[in-house]
Amino acid sequence: MKISHRGEVVLIGGDIDSSEGCEALAISLKGKATPTRLDSSGIRAGSSSGLHYYLQELKKHVAGPIVHVNMSTFFYSQFSLSFSLLRQADTIESMHLRLMATDGSILDEVFTVGKEIPLLSTYDGFDLTKTVNGKTFTLDSVPEEILAILTQIHARQGAIK
Repeated sequence: MKISHRGEVVLIGGDIDSSEGCEALAISLKGKATPTRLDSSGIRAGSSSGLHYYLQELKKHVAGPIVHVNMSTFFYSQFSLSFSLLRQADTIESMHLRLMATDGSILDEVFTVGKEIPLLSTYDGFDLTKTVNGKTFTLDSVPEEILAILTQIHARQGAIK
């Protein structure tokens, strides 16, 4: 795993398939009480056990809330397996979603939770579309698990009415 910084945002990249880099990242943030903004858009592959270890280390060492920004598709596809490792104050601010046009074109865009992805008590029938250069893209497949996680996160924080 590669770790870098862009202002107040901690960027992580590479593969997250072992403990390599996880402990170093967590220890570098040890005791930080202000929100930690983690950008996982550089994570392209890994394993559920690698993600589980990563989240365990963060939970163990980081005192303040963690705000996940630009969450990669790999990251949230594995996230539901480790949801219990998120603390009450942790949240997801934005994530990459893959949208597809009828001609097979793919659009990988960052969508903001609470803006393009509304905070809903249920996502039954939820659809997301975006038009680019006259071409309409829709969710390739609705990531039911991540939408359920968003509901749980924001409901426990009182964001959903």
